[in-house]
Amino acid sequence: MSKTVILFRGSCYTDESQNVILPPITLISLAPMISPCHSIILDGNVKSEEDCFLEIKESLGSTLCVGISAITGPEIASGLRFAALIRDAAPQIPIVWGGWHVSCLPDESIHNQYVDALVIGPGQMAFTEIIKRISNGEAFDNIEGVMTEANQGQTITTSKTGRFNLDNCPLPAFDMLDLELYRRESLAILPYPEINGLKLTGYLYYVTSFGCPFSCTFCSNNLVYKHRWYGYSVDAVLDHLGWLVTEKGFNCIAIIDAEFFFKNDRIEYFCDGIVKRGYKFVWDAQASVKSILRMAKKGLLSKLRKAGCWRMNIGAETGSREMLEYINKKISVEDILESARILKDSGITACFNLLFGLLHEKRSDLLDSFSMAYQLKKINPDTPLPISFYTPFPGTPMYEDAVNSGFNVPSSLEEWGSYKTSYITLSDNIPWRDVKREKLIYDVLTFYLPISVPGNLKRGTITMYKQKLEKSPYRLLLYLATRIANYRMKNMEFRFRIEIFLYGMYCRLINKQDYRSGKSDIDDN
Repeated sequence: MSKTVILFRGSCYTDESQNVILPPITLISLAPMISPCHSIILDGNVKSEEDCFLEIKESLGSTLCVGISAITGPEIASGLRFAALIRDAAPQIPIVWGGWHVSCLPDESIHNQYVDALVIGPGQMAFTEIIKRISNGEAFDNIEGVMTEANQGQTITTSKTGRFNLDNCPLPAFDMLDLELYRRESLAILPYPEINGLKLTGYLYYVTSFGCPFSCTFCSNNLVYKHRWYGYSVDAVLDHLGWLVTEKGFNCIAIIDAEFFFKNDRIEYFCDGIVKRGYKFVWDAQASVKSILRMAKKGLLSKLRKAGCWRMNIGAETGSREMLEYINKKISVEDILESARILKDSGITACFNLLFGLLHEKRSDLLDSFSMAYQLKKINPDTPLPISFYTPFPGTPMYEDAVNSGFNVPSSLEEWGSYKTSYITLSDNIPWRDVKREKLIYDVLTFYLPISVPGNLKRGTITMYKQKLEKSPYRLLLYLATRIANYRMKNMEFRFRIEIFLYGMYCRLINKQDYRSGKSDIDDN
């Protein structure tokens, strides 16, 4: 009988009403690496920890190892609950944790009673070696990238280089998932019924590479991947996407690589392959401002558009020169605006993510960001501008600054499991966050900005505003609102925001649901 490896991802939600099921990319990236062992993938976002345990209870006798992947926050709490069930039923089975959080805080995480070993950094090679050692009845405390704790409490640490090679690695095993379930669930978060004339039938997260060459100080990517970038074979990716698109009904793909557009020749080969194979799907991807400027010089944007790229998700973060320097973006506001003009001309939607709540952020920094957002909307009124608020994460260069600024640091896996990582709500132990300031940010970017530069975004506080200006029986009133909002945005004058109060009364009168930017990762004003 083949041996079993159980792979579990905890639920990333604390409120079931917010549960949107997205595939466990980390787990399905590991599973094909540990063949010939039989892998069972359990997703805490699909089933409760108890239901997941019941599904594998009868397999515990042949189980070599349980692997748990978790990022900071609720996934840790969910993983601990599942690990407790395993430990009570089969204490002899090693429980190995991996993921961003334990990679960033290994010395703290290893002491938890439900942790036997940690995989630090990329897990494809290290976890495979762990399974091999367990199968052979050998110890696994001297593997590169693995941390264990000896009986006497001695922490055994090995090299944390993060080196691995994806060229010949199998792609994530989407075929191990109930893809029809994920396809049905994805319909709730499709950005539009159709894009570029293509009726959408399914939306899927996908990954073609890991790592990032950039060094933003709020991001832990570089601690995990050591400033390196690793990509799967493009031919294998194209084959895989063809199967997902033509056979499984996912014709809207979200490529969630940290930096998909890192290499021009890879991108050109990818686009040419889509066109040659005749695949009909649309896709979006994360992009840096530098990559956009570089691809524009190489004339690649028309190829991207032809190959189905409909949107780029860009971390603009801030319009403040001082804050851009503080977070080490190594770009200017003019670079950001130029990338917006380039994408507008190319016909590719630009989605610029904005980051607020940074340490040392002054009101003048906010106004600089508001001004940049206003200019971005002037370039293209249909530009989405999702809002995030800085939350300290271990392993980032900015983390120590957060600690020195009074951040109340959790000190165990249990405490990190209850850590509020939401980008859209105040976190209780972040002393520099300010309710009034964040209310101003929401008022400006989700109310005044879309009114001042009318567009036809379908999600957000003010939807399809340009259309309403043209067709609504109240268009004279809306026109007046536009003039007022435009005055405020031009002059950065946001005192006595009576319009917000009146709009709130109107929403309560018609029972309109409240909106906060960031609730959807698809499209926001």
